[in-house]
Parts: sequence; C-alpha cells; structure tokens
Amino acid sequence: MRNYVECCLGGDIWLPGMTITRQKRLESGDILLACSDGLWSGLGDERLGSLGTEGEALAAGLRRIGEQSVRISSPHSDNTSAVALRLLA
Repeated sequence: MRNYVECCLGGDIWLPGMTITRQKRLESGDILLACSDGLWSGLGDERLGSLGTEGEALAAGLRRIGEQSVRISSPHSDNTSAVALRLLA
C-alpha cells in the first residue's frame, strides 16, 4: 500500500497505473482521506469508514480516529497524521 502513495507523489507528469480498485466517480458528500500508515495501520476499514458520518465535522472525526489510532498503535507507530476533504458539489 505504501508504494502506491509514494508512486503518486514526486512531480512526474506520468501517473503510474493503480491496481487497488477501478476508477470511481466522486459524488457529493464523498470524503477523501490522505493519511500516514501511523493512522491507518492500527484502524480497520470500519473505523476509517466512520469518518464524517452522521453529521460529524471532518475536523472532529479526524481528531477522533487519530486519538483511537494513537491508543491502539502506541508505542509502535512513529507518526499519525491525516488530512481529509468532503466533496460538496
């Protein structure tokens, strides 16, 4: 999984082929999450998928899952960082 992120960052005009999933059209309300392995490695899909549900503000959700990840992964994780955005249109 880490190699996919590293392949997309860096400045090359050419984008590598991705094989995790097929392309999907974003829809209003979809949330994009970019995070370090320190965040996602300790959390399952269900916890990550709970971000921003039931009217939760993204900032509050990021704080919540960040704190969960730190509790679960500590002291074996070197960093926990993330950014998220919600498509409104």
